[in-house]
Amino acid sequence: ALSLLGAKTKSTAYVALTDLPSKAVAEAPAESSEPEEPPESTEAPEGEASAAELAGEGEEGGEGSTESVPKPKHIPNLLSYAGALSGKALSRPAAPEEEGEAADAAPLRGCGEGVSFDAVDAFLEGGARSLLVKSAFLNRSVKFWGAPRPGDLAIAPFSDEDGDVVGVLYADSLDNGGGLPKETASVLEAVGVKLAAALKRVWKEEAEAAARAAARQAAAVEAIRRFCGGLLEGSASDDATPDCVVGLASASPQPLAEHLVLCKSMIVAYPDWKVACLGVERAAEEGTYTVLTQQRPGVMKADLEATGFPTVSLESLEDEAKEAEVVFPVERGLFKVAEDGKVSSCVYMGETASEVEGEEAPTATLVDSWAAGTVGLAALFKHMGVELAQHIEADAPQTTEVSAAAEAETEESAAAAAQSTEPSAEAAEEAAEEAEDKQEE
Repeated sequence: ALSLLGAKTKSTAYVALTDLPSKAVAEAPAESSEPEEPPESTEAPEGEASAAELAGEGEEGGEGSTESVPKPKHIPNLLSYAGALSGKALSRPAAPEEEGEAADAAPLRGCGEGVSFDAVDAFLEGGARSLLVKSAFLNRSVKFWGAPRPGDLAIAPFSDEDGDVVGVLYADSLDNGGGLPKETASVLEAVGVKLAAALKRVWKEEAEAAARAAARQAAAVEAIRRFCGGLLEGSASDDATPDCVVGLASASPQPLAEHLVLCKSMIVAYPDWKVACLGVERAAEEGTYTVLTQQRPGVMKADLEATGFPTVSLESLEDEAKEAEVVFPVERGLFKVAEDGKVSSCVYMGETASEVEGEEAPTATLVDSWAAGTVGLAALFKHMGVELAQHIEADAPQTTEVSAAAEAETEESAAAAAQSTEPSAEAAEEAAEEAEDKQEE
């Protein structure tokens, strides 16, 4: 639309979007196959006052009037440019502060403060729908982003269906120094109508895409939480792909089915074992999530016989280890979620987090083991008095401080991102291309 507009008016055309907050896109009401019931008559029997009359309806300004109060229109205070002036922004001049002036007095225009908001305010007040500034360089209020040059400037705000100004279209002849054709203003106004409609479609598509992404992310977070809880309950496979792999710190990666067998043997020795999922945050890679979990085995109450690990009898434990409530440090794992919303892998490398909301104090012997480079199940076996061969090098950094506030925000990040559908310069350019196609038709 901008290139077509420039060609028609022999000018440079560009657009700016206002700071109008994003609006919820109303869904069209579903069509009903049921026949509509005729409205009940509100007429009163002869000689009696109707409900409308009793309420005072129909009397201009009368008590009980149901006339709706028009919603106040948004007053733009910022214009962000696209097209030829992409990256530029113009703020509304400050209102005068002299004593005795009315609070709603029009702000005085100073040198280079711009006249765009004069056009916007006139548009909102039902006045002129466009503004033509002849010989713009002679008007000291016009904002020039470079050196002032001869030529005309035309400005035309455009609005949405609520009457709120969405943006402003511009055409200037500063490049050739001549005047603008007399039909420039009407052309700007016509293109503005098409651009507003195109922008509405673009923003609706963006909002719908963001909503779908937020829903997918929320579903992935819930699947991860169920997966973590299901590892000990045996139901994790319900939220996992058939080829899901689990990689624990200090242990070789294994298929989920084998890991569930390991978990089953662990809870025989530690029947009160719980897994607390304390945070899920989307990582940089699509479908990847950083997950904070804390293993809480509790007190050992039976012999441990796990395939691939040494057998540990309860009687072999030191008295202190027998009575200890075992709690792991909070571990940071990397989970991948497939397109079907199921967990395809989870890997832990021994990295821990501290000061996490909801965490329990880890067992001192496990904290010491982690500090020495013995992590994961190897740390648990060391607590039981058994050294495992596999361990992570002690000089590798394994601990990351995490603030409680950051962890509290973990699950809210998707909603914040999904709801951000503020009008963008990119959306304006995309809508302008769509409007241009319509204009050419």
